[in-house]
Amino acid sequence: MSRQIALETINLMNPRRPAHTEYAFQHDELIKYVSGEPENNRLAHKKFYEAWDIDLIWHTNDGPVPWSERGRVTNMGHGSYTEDARDLNVEQQCPFEDVEEVLEFDAVKEYGLADFRGLVKYYEHVYAENQEFFAGQLFPGGYYKTLISGALETFGWDMLLMAANEQERFAKVLQSFGNLTMHHIKAWSATSIEVFTA
Repeated sequence: MSRQIALETINLMNPRRPAHTEYAFQHDELIKYVSGEPENNRLAHKKFYEAWDIDLIWHTNDGPVPWSERGRVTNMGHGSYTEDARDLNVEQQCPFEDVEEVLEFDAVKEYGLADFRGLVKYYEHVYAENQEFFAGQLFPGGYYKTLISGALETFGWDMLLMAANEQERFAKVLQSFGNLTMHHIKAWSATSIEVFTA
């Protein structure tokens, strides 16, 4: 494992090998087996990443308070990914009754903009604590709920696609997600991270 290889890969500097990363954290039995830990926890992840020569710790963080605690979100359900299907969720809910409601949506008004200084402090703490814990790897800053991912979490596929037919009006809705995203990107950029993923 090597922070340097991760940095060289991201910066297209022709490292001695491509950087390794891992996006799936739900393979409990594999992680426990490789790490020797009885639980799939943070220490197990660290040992797993070291054993498998992981260079970049995949990470995004959308802030200290989930959108579901600040406004409306959709539950689209979830297919089975884990070996025991514990992540399967067949219930689906959408809080939006019609497309007109979606076309009038403003993400900033719905979810609000977190206090900027507080957000920077929160992100810096997340980064510093994790970069210290995963000292041999590169730990990036990151934000996931950008334009489409954010709209998808809010509206779900059906409402998103129906609203997208009204291109000019839906562009304003997407711009509101862009404004929310930019607030978080600016906060991340005020921290000491070396790399940002979105």
